Amino acid sequence: MKSSSGTSKQAGVRNFLIAGVVIVIVGVATFFGTSYLANIQPGGSQTGSVSTTQSSEQTTTSSSSSVSSSSSASTSSQSSVQTTTTSLVSCSTAPVIAVDGSVINYAGFGSSASVSLSTSRAPDVILVFATVTSNPVDSGTTPPTVTNINDTTGSLTFQKRASIVATVVNGGSYKVSEEEWYAIANLALSNDMITVNVAEANSSVTVIAFGVSGANTSAPFDSNPSIPAKATGTTIGNIQGTISTSNAYDLVVGGAAMASNAPLAGYGYTTIRSDQGLGALVDPIAEYQAVCAPEANYGVSFAGQASIGGGAYYSSVETWDIIGDAIVQATAITPTSPVS
Repeated sequence: MKSSSGTSKQAGVRNFLIAGVVIVIVGVATFFGTSYLANIQPGGSQTGSVSTTQSSEQTTTSSSSSVSSSSSASTSSQSSVQTTTTSLVSCSTAPVIAVDGSVINYAGFGSSASVSLSTSRAPDVILVFATVTSNPVDSGTTPPTVTNINDTTGSLTFQKRASIVATVVNGGSYKVSEEEWYAIANLALSNDMITVNVAEANSSVTVIAFGVSGANTSAPFDSNPSIPAKATGTTIGNIQGTISTSNAYDLVVGGAAMASNAPLAGYGYTTIRSDQGLGALVDPIAEYQAVCAPEANYGVSFAGQASIGGGAYYSSVETWDIIGDAIVQATAITPTSPVS
């Protein structure tokens, strides 16, 4: 029989060994835990590059065309589905270029429509999107073209940039046209009445006008040959045209008209103006988005909307047209890595 003193010694050795093992385990856990936590940033994301790219499926025409401002190209009404990737990130340097004042007006009948535009900066690029329908409505004739645009100050000289015509299906065979015009305002505008004149009396004219500050007024538009881009189709839902840009810090702008379905600004875009179903026959809209770097096959998209105000709208097909463009920032900025 062992003595009590021997038993006590054995117990002491056992406790010592157990304590040593516990210390080793705690030390190893602490080391690896500290190393892992050192690689974790606030908010729970690990260090390293994090992709902010999101994909959205959008409807595009199979024959979206790239045209110069002086040419016109026919487009097909057949459409296909493709996936466009848009990366929504913040620029490392805030863009200088921005929208500076906007206005919209609808005129039901006549040979002109006017808007009163005010801006707060100068010089600005002034853009006008004009939407015109057939005359008479069910004639199926091409809408009268915009002959000229003038203003009350006489200081703006407008030039035609692009135009497109779409035939409305299931809607009495009328047609709708979209035209883009621009001018340079060397002074800020104060309630300047801008009037869009068309070749003959028509069933409806909608005008969206807005200023763009911080732009290169000597050469306002990106020189990429895909700009301005035009697209038309007869699908319902998300719609888009596609452009490519050659400059960093462009302001991508889009003008669209959809028959009977008022579209919304597309993914990543901000609405400039939209009539939201107030005008007859067609619903025009304009939008913008600043981009940080040159873009390839960039979607100028709009989100379709099933109905406005409880009205009846076509459920299977819809006619739409889009003009996409890009305005160059005045001060050249070297593109840097975007900040997510």
